[in-house]
Amino acid sequence: MIVKNLPKEPIQTAARFLEIEAKVPLNAIYKAYHTQGRHDDDFNSVDLASDILGRSKSSRFYTKLVKENKIFNSVNAYVTASLDPGLLMIQGNLNAGVSIEEGDAAIQDVLDDYLKNPISEEELSKVKNQAESTLVFSEVELLNRAMNLAFAANAGNVEYANQESAKIQAVTTVSLMNQAKRILSKENCSTMYYLAIN
Repeated sequence: MIVKNLPKEPIQTAARFLEIEAKVPLNAIYKAYHTQGRHDDDFNSVDLASDILGRSKSSRFYTKLVKENKIFNSVNAYVTASLDPGLLMIQGNLNAGVSIEEGDAAIQDVLDDYLKNPISEEELSKVKNQAESTLVFSEVELLNRAMNLAFAANAGNVEYANQESAKIQAVTTVSLMNQAKRILSKENCSTMYYLAIN
């Protein structure tokens, strides 16, 4: 096996910001938080945290920012599941007439509420079930199974492909909140405002 010894990006200690303009239909916000790689400890806690925030129409972002307050027409959260340290991404397209600063503040309000209030066992169980069903359906196709095995072998342990379900079930409300507090800090965030040119 080839051992890769690539330099690691230094830990981010201050918030970063970029603003660009383009001919796009709506203003958009992108927020990126540094996190660990796919096979590192507690990766699944981060993955499920992103699901609670923005995976589906029952997620916190959709409920608060799309359905109730109508600030965004779409907003989601996900992790980049690569072997190297990755990112937890939040991205959303704002409704017409909503300022980008208002949208950014609304995202932060949801994050602040998420970090202050414990996750319920019911909410965690729901996202675990969603993750499990996605995993099971992905194994139906032979190509997906082969790709999962290849990805695990490339990571150094082919057994990773058989451990995903157990890792999902091992996530607790405590581990999920600990990882969310570690990762979702303002200092660990890079924000981009993507402004629509009129």
